[in-house]
Amino acid sequence: MPSNSTSNSTEASDFDSDLRYDYIAKVILLGPSGCGKSCIMHRFVKGEWKVSSSQTIGVEFASKIVRVGSGSNLTRIKLQLWDTAGQERFRALTRSYYRGAAGVVLVYDTVNRSTFRQLAEFIQDVRSLTSPQVTMVACGNKADLIEEADRTWIVPPAEVRAFSQSNPDITVTTCSAKTGKGIEDLFDKVAAQLLTKIELGEIDPEDMNSGVQYGDVPRWDRSTKRSRKKDSKKGFSALSRFFANRDGEEEAKKDQDKEETGARSSSRASRKNSNTPLLRRPSTVEQEPIELDGRGASSRVDVAQQTRSGCCY
Repeated sequence: MPSNSTSNSTEASDFDSDLRYDYIAKVILLGPSGCGKSCIMHRFVKGEWKVSSSQTIGVEFASKIVRVGSGSNLTRIKLQLWDTAGQERFRALTRSYYRGAAGVVLVYDTVNRSTFRQLAEFIQDVRSLTSPQVTMVACGNKADLIEEADRTWIVPPAEVRAFSQSNPDITVTTCSAKTGKGIEDLFDKVAAQLLTKIELGEIDPEDMNSGVQYGDVPRWDRSTKRSRKKDSKKGFSALSRFFANRDGEEEAKKDQDKEETGARSSSRASRKNSNTPLLRRPSTVEQEPIELDGRGASSRVDVAQQTRSGCCY
């Protein structure tokens, strides 16, 4: 029985740690209608292909935690995904969702050249309605259809390269919501870029309009991670920090020993130069007989009493 309870507690602890996150970020999916935005979100969150999908009206929500880094540098970012409608008649409503977005995924159809060219309108809206620090990733969906598609409809690689050169702040990638290829990599890119901007101070999680807020990880845990990452930026590895701390402790101990040695030497010197005699306990002295004079008073006193009268305890 004890082993079962221990196992259950361990599983519960692992489950709780999987649900915890350091930051939560708002990410919106934009792009023309029919490009597969909803299918991408469903594949990412549920890990399965959405067989039937209707057009999105307004906005749909989902979320998932993405892990960036590993070991002591592991950071969990919860991506709060907003799947927006791509139809032109919903464009005015969709623009209201741009505010407070930290990340944007621009989706186009790799086998529909016109959808790629329509991204310019969405990018213009993003630049005018969101923060200058917003993270943008353009993703060509339906990559699994390239081999079978009509070449006249496929987005030419040269056009994609020209787009990247004209928009250096936008990362370009491809994926397939049907096969799942490139889906995890897409959102890993978004999370990694968001974390980089947080560490560089370009995004402040305490700013309510930044699109990123602190998660449920204790503050001391986050501060420890930030201090480690600051050290790594300064060129300190874990091993070099260990030796630096050890050498500093040894130097401090040496300085303390020197101070204590100097204090003892000074004390001995002051006692040596002092005119006050050292006090010693009197030795035992035998008593002599007491003689009385004619008036009954002692003419001689106890020698030990004389000795004590000259001493101080």
